[in-house]
Parts: sequence; structure tokens; C-alpha cells
Amino acid sequence: MRARVFLGVLSALFLTASSAGASADPYRDQAERIACPSPPPGWMHPSESEGGRSILTPLTAVEQTDDPSVIVGAPVVQVDCHYRTAAGSDLQVSVRYALPIDLNPYNDFYVGCTTTGHPQSVATAPHPWNDRERIYRVVGAKTWSLATFIDALGSLHKGDVPRFEAMTNEMLKAAQPFAHDCKLSGNGAPVRIKTIWTFDFSAKTTSGGVTSSAASSGSFVTTASSSSTSAGAISNLEVNDFRLRVSGNGKTRWLGIRVGDPIEFRHGYGTTLRAEVLVTGSTDTACRKGSKGSLTVALQPLTPAHVAVQVCGHTYLAGKGAVSAVIKTV
Repeated sequence: MRARVFLGVLSALFLTASSAGASADPYRDQAERIACPSPPPGWMHPSESEGGRSILTPLTAVEQTDDPSVIVGAPVVQVDCHYRTAAGSDLQVSVRYALPIDLNPYNDFYVGCTTTGHPQSVATAPHPWNDRERIYRVVGAKTWSLATFIDALGSLHKGDVPRFEAMTNEMLKAAQPFAHDCKLSGNGAPVRIKTIWTFDFSAKTTSGGVTSSAASSGSFVTTASSSSTSAGAISNLEVNDFRLRVSGNGKTRWLGIRVGDPIEFRHGYGTTLRAEVLVTGSTDTACRKGSKGSLTVALQPLTPAHVAVQVCGHTYLAGKGAVSAVIKTV
């Protein structure tokens, strides 16, 4: 059993992660720093690959499920830590927090910030442990956050409870640097609405006897525009570095590509993303490390996707062959 879901409007978000490093999910990068505490004697914490920890963020892709606590798409992060015993008992300790990108956690998260006197729902308010309800829950005093465990199946012995309480407190504390504080975005002033987008591409094409291939993915943010044919200004472009492979005249070479600042983004009848690129490594003597160029990913209805890397006087990936690309709001 888990606490209720707190849904938000993803189109009212903007990223706060630094653009220094490329990441497909900066919110997960932050949440990875929230460690699962060590369990008490008699309990074990499986590895993450064995289901010991799960992380859900606005950019997490999940399959449809009957679990009502799925929050993908909301401006919320949840970290679940699972603990087991040799006898088969299972207990989950969770921390959930609203992200600073949430424009109005008073409306769509409403848990925490107890120092402001904000009223707490009984279902999500702080809850000390008792042997009848077997629920322990703590909430953030200065952030929109909570951490909890629920022993609905009576798996805990009396001596286990203090340790699991301490573990829950520890997870809440670890989440505080990433959680939304008690101030509204913009300090009450008007805030421009922004939207998170994700994209990916994969291409292997041939042109003039030269075959080139590459694939990557990333995310970016657009500011709302008064024009119905434009998504507005683009920012916070985060793209995974990729390797552009080029074969021709019996030789194969590669270029390491890093995507830099955005150039433009257009969304209307079709979608086009353009950004600067930098060569970070090369086995091509005609295109050295440090060379600059551009990346284009373009989609048009009823037309094959177009991907192109222009660098060192050449255009790659734009020939004939297999090209796929997706640009979408989360």
C-alpha cells in the first residue's frame, strides 16, 4: 500500500539541471544520490538490478499498470527502497518530493512545508508508529516532501521498528537538497510556462559512396510562445554524446560528437530541432578535434525523418538509408 498520487501538469515545468553534462534524465541523476539505508539484522537489501531500489521521475518511461501510485509525467520524484528477509517478508521504504520545477506544489503536491502552517491531510500528515495501524510517516518541514513505510502484512518485529524509522528519516533528509522549498516559483510574480521535450534519433545512410551512422537522445525545454506555430525559445538542451561513424573508399573513421547550444526549435506543421556540435575526438585527419558544426533533426507529416550532421564541410546522415527520429513532449 502506498500514499496517494500527486499529479501535476508537465507542460508547466522547466528544467533546473546544469547544462554542463549531457543527461537523458537529470532528475534521476539527482535521485541516485539518495542511498537506500542499511537494514537491521535479519533483513537484506537486494541490489538495484534485483529490485532493491526503483526511481520514478517526470522522464521515467513506464508501461501501463494498475498501480494507482504511478506518477510518471508529474513534477515529482519517488525513490523506493525494498528490503527482504530469508523467510520471504518484504517491506518498502519510500521518499517522495515535489521538484523545484513545480509551479504550484500548494495545489498538486500539498504535503510538507509544515513550518508555514500549511494544513496537512490526515492521509499524508506525519504519522508516528503504532502497533495497530503499523504506519510511519515523516514530512518535510521546509520542503514539499515525505518519507514513509507501511507494514500492512505485519512483517516487522518490535525491535525492527526503531531502525526502519531511522532509515525513513535518513531518506527524507537525503532528499531535501532536491525538493521544492516552500516558496512559489517566481516568488509570486508571473512565471512563463515552459514545456519539457524529449527526442532521439538513429540513422545509417549512404551518399556519394560514403556511409555514415549515429544515434543519440536527449531532452530540452521550450518557453511558451504567443504564436500558435512556434514552441518559443529553447533552453536546457541535454544530449548524450555520440560517435559518428563514416565509411568510404575502403576506410572507416569516426568523429566523437558533443551537442552544444541550441540554434532553433520550430514546432507546427512538422518539428525541427537544430543545435551546435563540437568534435571531441577524431580519426579523420580532415576533421580534427575542436571542429564545430551543427545537428539537425526534422520531422514532417507523411515524410521520412531527416537527420543531418554538418561539420568540416561535409553533411552526414542525410543520405539514403534507414533513419528514425522522435521529438515529443513528455
